[in-house]
Amino acid sequence: MPGFDYDVSIIDFIDKELKKYSDEDMLWICDKVLKFLRDPENFYNLEIESKLLGEDIDIKFDDFKNFKDVKNKIKISLENINEKKDIEYFFNKIRQHNNFNIEIFSFLKNNNRLCHFLINFIENNNSEEKKFKFEEDPYFYINYQFTFNKKNFNKKKIDIVMGIFLDKITKNYYNNSKNFNDSDFIQWTYSYLTNKNRDFRRSEYIPKKDSDYHIFIVSFLDYLIYFKKDSHYSLTNQLYKAWSQKKFRAADKVKKQYHLPLTKGAKSELKKLSDFKNKTENEILEELIHQMYLKEMCDEDGKLKY
Repeated sequence: MPGFDYDVSIIDFIDKELKKYSDEDMLWICDKVLKFLRDPENFYNLEIESKLLGEDIDIKFDDFKNFKDVKNKIKISLENINEKKDIEYFFNKIRQHNNFNIEIFSFLKNNNRLCHFLINFIENNNSEEKKFKFEEDPYFYINYQFTFNKKNFNKKKIDIVMGIFLDKITKNYYNNSKNFNDSDFIQWTYSYLTNKNRDFRRSEYIPKKDSDYHIFIVSFLDYLIYFKKDSHYSLTNQLYKAWSQKKFRAADKVKKQYHLPLTKGAKSELKKLSDFKNKTENEILEELIHQMYLKEMCDEDGKLKY
């Protein structure tokens, strides 16, 4: 066939042609490759709208980890075709019918937080039972769904979610606190949410580094503020209050301890009180002094008598 260099190997030719396409194109190309292999004679006699991969070609999203996996699937599939002219025919056909608009994803590609909110919005918006969803590669998941599930994932819905994200989610104080720049806060919050919230605990995702913990926690709070606003308000208030108390206790521990000339008996009793109350000896002393002060120096309204 004209335009084909027969000195170029099949593998090199496939590589050369695939380089003309972006990562985002790999999904629909993979779909077309499998359709082509199944029925090359009628490949483009009829325009067939892509369905979910699992329904149409028996390949599921879970079969791929990323765009690289999809590209490898394309290459392996095409390399099994014996005739070079058939491979050229395939690439000529997809070139003619390529109507995939990569610009739709331009604002999603480097914003994992927005991607996660988009996923949770579309997965939960029309569902009675809300469930937090977290994907390790959310951008890849969105591309997959947009390519093969246009009913639920389409440009109109992406635009709607983008507006909600910018107008509401990014302006919420608790979800955008400077505390998230503190790795200690992130690790503590992960443990707190795991212990306190069933929705958070149900996720099977396991973070590996600080940035993973960060996006996981913030994405959950973004989901919560939109779908379970009351729960979000209650949980975040309790969370930040508990964090403040933790910092206060930690700061109190580094205060200079009192060194009072107490008898052995008094010291022993003070230690037992400290253990029983789960407070420092300083806290016990301050509390006892304050109680005596109120009792001896103040009236019933707490006003100084002398």
